[in-house]
Amino acid sequence: MTTFTLWFIWGMIFLLLFQPGIAHDGADFGLELFGEALLPYLLPYLILTQWLIRLPKKERNEGRAWLYTKTYAISAFGGFPTGAAAIAYLTKSGTLSRKDSSLLLAVCHSPSPMFLIGFVGVELLGKPFEGWKLLAIIHLVNLILLIFVYFKGGHVTNNSKKRAQETQFKSPSPLSDSLKESSNIILLVATTVIFFATISTVLSSLIANFMGPAADYYALGIFSALEMTTALQIAKDLFEQASLFPYIIAAILSLNGLSIHLQVLVIAKSAKIPIRPYIFLRFLHVLIVPFIYSLLQ
Repeated sequence: MTTFTLWFIWGMIFLLLFQPGIAHDGADFGLELFGEALLPYLLPYLILTQWLIRLPKKERNEGRAWLYTKTYAISAFGGFPTGAAAIAYLTKSGTLSRKDSSLLLAVCHSPSPMFLIGFVGVELLGKPFEGWKLLAIIHLVNLILLIFVYFKGGHVTNNSKKRAQETQFKSPSPLSDSLKESSNIILLVATTVIFFATISTVLSSLIANFMGPAADYYALGIFSALEMTTALQIAKDLFEQASLFPYIIAAILSLNGLSIHLQVLVIAKSAKIPIRPYIFLRFLHVLIVPFIYSLLQ
């Protein structure tokens, strides 16, 4: 694995060096994608949710049911990666145990309603109802899993009250701390989106030189694996008139792309949250969500 990674890195370095124009176009595209499709929806909500979880609390321990519900609600409305950011903070403050945070990280993972209804439903599928349908399916699956992991999880740590008090003492200004943390997360999102957009563009250009007419389909596969939003747009360009188009959209949404997964995993690593349940449930989502969507068509 290490040898393959080494060869891949050096191969990409040489491709970027010998195709600087295409690399520049890919970076520009990633920057435009981040600025127009992600930043307007993500930044305000991310700041507000980070502010919310940092507000001083009453002198009581919160039960697991309330913590699970609150964390899921934050992730459900904010999309990627607000749930991971909230879970990381609650873990660092001692409010969530490692086991609970690991399970919640796996479940609290979904696109934002604005993205699904506005971009996917209206712009891609031409029907807001289709966006609502995908939203309902994703959260139906997640809520079933949330109930399951609630009974499989651990317990709120005994020292949560003390740790929360210490966190509040060290963070006298929740708003300024939320702005600081949100800027770090936004930088992470921008970095991953621009990087994978660049890599995907360069690889797609390379494949186009050898595959001819089939190059667009390989490009769709590359972008689906690496950068979800671009893959959705390419799918529209290629399959908009095909009967399989809605199912392809559902599959790409379930796959998410490596860009989104790395955002979540980097945030999880900062709080030392185990990621095995997250990886397992992502494979489960790829199988279940498109299947349910196909049954409802």
